[in-house]
This record gives sequence, structure tokens and C-alpha cells, in this order.
Amino acid sequence: MGQAAQPRYDSQGDQDLGGRLGLGGSGEDAVGDVPKHVFGPDEVVVPRHGFVERPVEVVTVRVTGGTGGDVAALKRRAVWLNPVRDRHIARLASAPARGDRDSIAAECPALATRLLGVDRPCVVVLVENVEHALAPAGRLPGWPIVAGPGVVTDGLRPGQIATLTDCRGPGEGLPARVIATLAGLESVGTAEADVLIRADGGPGVPEALSALWITPNHQARPPLLVDPGDRHHPVLRRRARRRRDAYATRGWAVDGRGVAADAIGRFLAGGADMSSARRRSPRPGPPGSGPGDFYRRRRARALPAPTTGAPSLDPAAHPEAPIAAYDALAARGGAAPGPDGLTYADLGRGEACAILRGLSPAILGGAYAPGAGRRPAIPKPAGGTRTLTIVDVLDRAVAAAVARALTPAFEATSLGSSYGFRPGLGAWDLLADLRAAMAALRLTTPAIDDVKEAFDHVPIAPLMEAFSEHIDDARLLHLVEAILRGGEDRDRAVGIPQGNPLSPLALNVSMHRVHDLPLEADAIFPPRYRYVDNSTYLCGGVPEGHRALDRVRELLAHADLALKGQDGPPIDLREGGNARLPGFRLSLRDGRLRLDLGEDALGSDLARSLVGAHDDPDPQRMARTALRGWAASHGPALGDPTETDLETILRTAARHGFRDLASREELAGWCTAAYGRWTGRHKAALTRLGLTGEDLLSAAAPPATVEPGV
Repeated sequence: MGQAAQPRYDSQGDQDLGGRLGLGGSGEDAVGDVPKHVFGPDEVVVPRHGFVERPVEVVTVRVTGGTGGDVAALKRRAVWLNPVRDRHIARLASAPARGDRDSIAAECPALATRLLGVDRPCVVVLVENVEHALAPAGRLPGWPIVAGPGVVTDGLRPGQIATLTDCRGPGEGLPARVIATLAGLESVGTAEADVLIRADGGPGVPEALSALWITPNHQARPPLLVDPGDRHHPVLRRRARRRRDAYATRGWAVDGRGVAADAIGRFLAGGADMSSARRRSPRPGPPGSGPGDFYRRRRARALPAPTTGAPSLDPAAHPEAPIAAYDALAARGGAAPGPDGLTYADLGRGEACAILRGLSPAILGGAYAPGAGRRPAIPKPAGGTRTLTIVDVLDRAVAAAVARALTPAFEATSLGSSYGFRPGLGAWDLLADLRAAMAALRLTTPAIDDVKEAFDHVPIAPLMEAFSEHIDDARLLHLVEAILRGGEDRDRAVGIPQGNPLSPLALNVSMHRVHDLPLEADAIFPPRYRYVDNSTYLCGGVPEGHRALDRVRELLAHADLALKGQDGPPIDLREGGNARLPGFRLSLRDGRLRLDLGEDALGSDLARSLVGAHDDPDPQRMARTALRGWAASHGPALGDPTETDLETILRTAARHGFRDLASREELAGWCTAAYGRWTGRHKAALTRLGLTGEDLLSAAAPPATVEPGV
């Protein structure tokens, strides 16, 4: 809307995103992580020089809105399109904007008291997205809507599109009354809003909302934030409580009470009652563990574990090892809580460090045992479910520390045909090497399959034998087995917990012994490319592809494992069709190999990330991060996105409530950048095989004497 407002705060968002997506980076990535290590995982908004943050007064209003329906459609039915709630929000907004003191007093007496002396306050109604904005806009005629760039109108009714077109936003500066989405909040101009009605129903305080109150006017009066304390669904009630806690943590006065300030005062006076704000323990530890040693410890954690000799328990149980693993998991791991209900955001870093340091003696003494995990059933893209075992966040840190200590020893013996969950390798490396080999060896028949329910069917006794071939420390072997057996059914003979940080390494160890080594010894077996339990065998024809899969079935049967048989039979790409790789489809068109998005790339992968963003305190920013991360990971298929491709991606986001996530130009830039990184990876793979120039995208046709399928 008009001229962009001057930035009012310093943000490390781009640096944090680059680190989170593993895009490589510079020293700026490390600098951006320092506040998180010092203060914990919360966002820290620092005003620029000459700016101040206005003290916020929060007024809560009890709002009911009828039934919210089932949980899956909760936000759309109970928040965005709830007519009872919308009427109440509209009345709260229109009365102050009109200067109608009687109506203000009727709707919210506390609001009327705090607006004494303000004739026509500036009122902002904060909604979550465009779909949500259209509901109050119908009850607030003439109120402009400020949204993010590139609003997707697909699926909206003609009347809604007309409303959005007429009310897209003012020219410059902040109008006296406005409806703003989370994406549009940053563009509302200066921080002179008098009243903000928070209709979005989110669980925390989005970054854009925190930054809104930063102003160069040191004499600005405290703004009023009106929070509808939703009571019409248990989930909404929990979100309302989390908002109140977030306000208190920031020192905002809630209903006239400075909850956080009072708690901090009591704490400084010698009390420890901080029940209204999140408790943070002082960082305990031995001498040399204070802030002055932070950078030394941080550099030490970044170094790889020693690779000389067999792994032992001492490095894995060192107090700093699980703390480093905890930091990595908190930054990049899953946000789902374990059985204790705690997430990384719920646990202060000082508290986590104290607990993990206290676990170190128990681990060294053999007394540590992980707790039982939650076992949710996660739908698979192709149908059915996958059962994950989600343990408590501190147990995850211990398992990750053990995996980190063991990785160097097993890296030394891993074969080049294994790509999954290995340092410096990933799906792109597999794709690049596979495409390069197809061009160099002139092979066009991939045979693809994966192990059926691999984690659930790994025999534990043979797995521990494989571990014992590399580990001499009996204490470490005992810990590995305790983690892999988990906290329930510890006497079972088969199955390791999928979702445990140690399990991918364990499955790689099992597949190395059962699958990789026998095939490496077979001189006539075709080239193979394995990503954990999914393997591709590059064959000279369909018959050879069937023979390769039969040989693999025979090897797996000795370990009571089996192939799924769901990725289709071997296919010669010269005859048309495509091969299904994880996340992609591989085909041969006009003598050139082509990678396209897999069938589930949008409907499952991106959609799952967008659905998860709705649980974040800042859903718009999390969804934007998810979309950018999705584009970064699917770069091999995004080389030249058409307008239709971009529209399809943005429509997927719109179906999940994010219509103003990014403009087409911005999305195209993300796709082009991701493809550029992929091209560099692919070119390096070709160079290793002595291929250059046209070999970058082409696959040589087989000799004329070779018939298709032979």
C-alpha cells in the first residue's frame, strides 16, 4: 500500500531461514543464532536507534461464538467464518471509530475508560488472512483491507472478489480505521494505532505485531490491544491463555495489571513466584560455564566428533553433548510434544541445560532409561498410516547426542551408494549422481522400491551385533540398545522407534549389513542408490530390473524384511512413462532427462507444512518459511516455472488459509534460486564422471543394436 514504511526493528529472519533450510551461508548465520543461545528460543525484537517500543495495555473481552465444529475445520468455522464472533468484533471496532462513547461503554467498559480524551482513535482490526478479512469487512463498510502481496482470489465468490478489490488498502500512512491481515500488518505505516482488536485468535504474539508498537515518537500514548478471550472451544480457550502468557512475558499490562513486571519485581526482591510468566531458571553449572565461555563452547560444539578409535560413552554423555543436540533439535527438529506435553518452546534453555547436565551422571552410571513415547498414526501420501514414536524433548536430545557420537565411526565404513541421513549428503546428491550415471553409462531403466515398514521390522539382536562390530564400550552398547528399545515393550525382538533421532542411523547400519555389503560384493549387480529404506537400481533393461529386485528380496528375506512392491515395475524411460523417486518423477523427453514434481509434492508435502503452520504463534511467517523451504527442497523440478505452475503452488497455499503468502514474482525467485543450487550440484556430479557441456541435461540414447526392454 503506497510507500513502504521505514523498518522499525532489526531482524535476523533471513539468516535464521538460511540456517534452518541448510542452504549454506556465511558468518551472518552464526551471528543470528547468538540471541537464541543466550536468551532461549523466543524472538527478541530490538528497536532501531532513535525508536522506542510503546508500552501496550491489553483489555480482554469474553467472546462466545457457538460451536466450532470438528477440530480439523476449527479455525475456518470457529474463527474466520463465525457470524456470532464477527458481529461482536465489528461492534468492538465500529464504536471507537465513530467516537460513540455509549456504545463503547456497552461493549467494553474497560475500553471506554482507557479512551477518555481520545476523540477519534485509530482502530486496526487484525485478522489472520484474506478469507478472514472478508467476514468483518462485510459488517464494516468502508474499512479498507490491507493484505500481503499477490492475493490469490481463486475459490472466492464474485462478491468477495469485488469487496477485496474495492477495499485493498489506502494510499500512504495509517488510515483511521483498517482491517489488516498478518501479512499486511507490516505495511500499515507508522506505529500510531490507538486501538488494535486482535481477531486472529492466534496462540502468541506475531513478530509483526511486536514491531508495530516501535515508534520514533517518545511521547506516544500507550496503545490498547483488545483481545477476544474466545471461550467457545477448548482449543480456543487454550490459545487465549497462551496469548495472555505471551503478553505478560513482554511486560504488557493485561486488564490493568502489569503481570510480568510484578512477577519480575517479586523475583528480584527474593521471591521466585513467576507463575504468570514463563519461568526461567538461572543457568547453573560449574566454574567456566558462564556467558564468557559461550563462544568457546559454541565453536567446540560445531567441530566434528573425534574419529580416531572406537566410539565410547564418555563423549556422548559429556554434559555439553546433549546440550548441543538439544540446541540443534530446538532450531530444526519437530515441534510435537512428547508424553509430558512439553515442547522446545515451553522449556527455557537454562532449564533444559540444568536437566541435561543432571542426566550426565545417570547416563555414565548406566541408570538412564528413556521414557515411553507417544505413538500417533500419521497418514501416508499413498494411503494407510505410519506410526511415529515421539518421546520427550530431553530424551530426544540424549538420543541425538548418541547418534552424533556414533556417526563418524559408521561414516568411515559406509558405502558411496548410501545417501540418507549422512553428513553432507542428501536426496539432491542421490538425484545428481543418478542422472549423471544415466548419462555416462547410457542406462535408462531404473528399478525402484523400498522396504516395507522398515523401522517396525528391524530385528534388534542382529542390529546390536552390527553395532558391536564398531563399538567396544559395553556401556555405550547398553545405552544404544536402551534408546532403540524405548520406554515400552523393552523385551521385544523386532522394531525400532520411527521418529527417534538415533533410529535413522540404526536403520542405515542394518541396511549396510543386510543390503549394501552383499550387493557391493556382487560384481555384476547394477549400480544402486539408496536413501535409507528406498533404493533405485540403474539397469540396462526391464528384465535386468526384475532380476535386481528379485535379488534384493532374497537378501532382505534373510533379515525378515520385504519390499513393498508399490513403486511400480521397472520401466524403460525410452518407452515413455516416468519413474517415481521420493518427491520427484523422472522421465526422458527428446533425449533429455527431466525431473518433475512428484504426485504428492503439493497435496501432501507442502500441505502438511501449511497445516502445521496454523499451530504456530506466527502462522503467516511460519507458512511463508514452509513455502520457501518447500521450494528450496524441490529445486530440481522448478527450473522454469510457468505462470500455471506458480498459480498451482499459490492455490495450494490458499486452500489452507494463506492467500497472501507471497507474490508470484517472489515465488518465482525462490524457485529459480533453488534450481540454480541444484544445477551446481548436478554439474559437479557430471564433472566427477568426466561429462561436460551438453551432458548437463541430456542422456545419450542407447546403441541402435539394443532393443527397447532388452
